[in-house]
Amino acid sequence: MSRKSPSLVEYFAEREKHKCGYCKSPDTNCSHGMWAYTLKVQDYQDLIDRGWRRSGNYCYKPIMDQTCCPMYTIKCEALDFKISKSQKKLMKRMSKFLKGELKKNDTALCDEFVQDDSDSRLMEVQNCAEQVERARNNATNIDVSLIADTLDLRLPSPTNSTNSQSITESSYSAAKVKHDTNLTPMSSTSKDYKSGMGVDQSKPPPKKAKIIRLERKQNKLLSMGKSTTEINEILNQGKSIAVGKTLEELFNEENVGQKKLEEWVPADGPPQGYGSFHQQYWLNNQLIAVGVIDILPSCISSVYFFYDPIYSHISLGTYGSLREVMLTRQLNKLVPNLKYYYMGFYIHTCLKMRYKAGLRPSKLLCPETYVWCDIENCLPKLDKEKYSRLNEDLDAIDQNLSNDITQVSVCYNRKIIPYHIYKKQAYSSADEDEIREYSHLVGTRCARNLALYRR
Repeated sequence: MSRKSPSLVEYFAEREKHKCGYCKSPDTNCSHGMWAYTLKVQDYQDLIDRGWRRSGNYCYKPIMDQTCCPMYTIKCEALDFKISKSQKKLMKRMSKFLKGELKKNDTALCDEFVQDDSDSRLMEVQNCAEQVERARNNATNIDVSLIADTLDLRLPSPTNSTNSQSITESSYSAAKVKHDTNLTPMSSTSKDYKSGMGVDQSKPPPKKAKIIRLERKQNKLLSMGKSTTEINEILNQGKSIAVGKTLEELFNEENVGQKKLEEWVPADGPPQGYGSFHQQYWLNNQLIAVGVIDILPSCISSVYFFYDPIYSHISLGTYGSLREVMLTRQLNKLVPNLKYYYMGFYIHTCLKMRYKAGLRPSKLLCPETYVWCDIENCLPKLDKEKYSRLNEDLDAIDQNLSNDITQVSVCYNRKIIPYHIYKKQAYSSADEDEIREYSHLVGTRCARNLALYRR
């Protein structure tokens, strides 16, 4: 890494508590924070592998053993991705929609399809707003032009941002979604329920639609004179035909529809590269959804996904996740090390966030040793305790941690110097404690590679 242009960050030692967007508690959400003036993609990769996450330029790390709703970093091993039955149903539903076969009253959509954590993500960002505002105010006190000239930390121009090695806002603007006031979101057919009556326990539970269809098919075959053995062979044959389709094959089936759903690719840049991107989803020349992603050396990291609520009935959130898994698999053919799909945080205490566990195989990051643990082994632990070490090896330690802070990179008086030199110029015990805490949180590699701004 060039010493001329390191990532430049400012760490905030204060740990203020905020309202939680998940359990709605007023003052139980707490995290560490720092402002990234510039951030190289490899440095951000190293940070998210230690439980950090970014919202714009603000990076935050939940204090896992103190916060009310612990947030575990989750990633899907995209190359070994196994599509589930519910995800296949979603794909078939999208295919029917694009073929014009999906009716407005066809709302048989399982809850597990729905990816709608936009309220929680919004609250997650709002929780950081006060710290972000403070960081912005602090930024005005820095002679940015001098630092930029000294460190060569200029932001890339729009024409080359796709190839930039720094995380910046995407240069490709997304048009605002146009809402037609004559259109309304599709909803389930309303039924009259008597308040307080609950379920009638004297009646048998309703059959699933799948069972009803199977019984109809069996009765039809019986009426045709088929034997039980023949019927079983026919039904089993149908199952074997449906099994084994890959994610790519299911997406290819959509291309035969009357409508066409496309991802926008900029004409002035390559479809791949490192940095922040907007994946735009267009339906008949109308923008209906946008996925904000970071393409990093080892992964695609999902930042946000938002869509026109008129199309909420086709579960665009989960559909976007599957698209991003497929994009990861495609980019892996060009960049072999890029093979993971990061979904942000998994919050076991929040039911609406548990859909992320449905993308398998997935792993959670141990908050103490920073190793990845299979989610199947983690969920029973999180059922018992909301905070867990996750790593079953009791002797394991954080391999990316050192108590030696002499080599921490510091930006002081417009120069990048190691901490042991900075200490001779501006030493205080409080300053040393803060830098030591910062070093532990970001890990040894980032402590060396990031330039920590000191006033």
